[in-house]
Amino acid sequence: MRAKLVLVTVLTLLVAGGATVNAAPLARYAGYGGPVAALGCTSMTIGGSADAGLGDIDEAAYQDCSYGGFFNLVVTPRLPWRMSTTIDDIEVAISGPFCEGTVTGSADTTYDSVTGVLTVVSQSTTVSYIDPDNDCLGLINEGEHLSVLPDSYDVVAA
Repeated sequence: MRAKLVLVTVLTLLVAGGATVNAAPLARYAGYGGPVAALGCTSMTIGGSADAGLGDIDEAAYQDCSYGGFFNLVVTPRLPWRMSTTIDDIEVAISGPFCEGTVTGSADTTYDSVTGVLTVVSQSTTVSYIDPDNDCLGLINEGEHLSVLPDSYDVVAA
């Protein structure tokens, strides 16, 4: 059973009005997310430092990705991603049969310290590159919006 993480040092960054809580900070957090539908992934995990707030995401992994049922994708996050009330510097490489590309952008987030849920409010992520020789069968195109994060993560102490 995973204990819910109260990211005490995060509250100054994420709670409206600058509310603070006094408690010992935790060294690391882990986030367990649901499906990433746009990439056909069953789930995604993230992790990072929680010493001075919800720190940069320095670990991320996508599980079982199959784009549109046509081909399996290997989705490789290029880390770290900066984290505050947004996740910035998102860069994800996608590859599979006949498909090589990159998705970049950012996402707006909120964190509920009571439930331990990090919610992805919106994603500004677009396909920034598709290899012309491996063009994903024309199914993924440069300039298209492509969500690369789940809707939310359950955040726990790692």
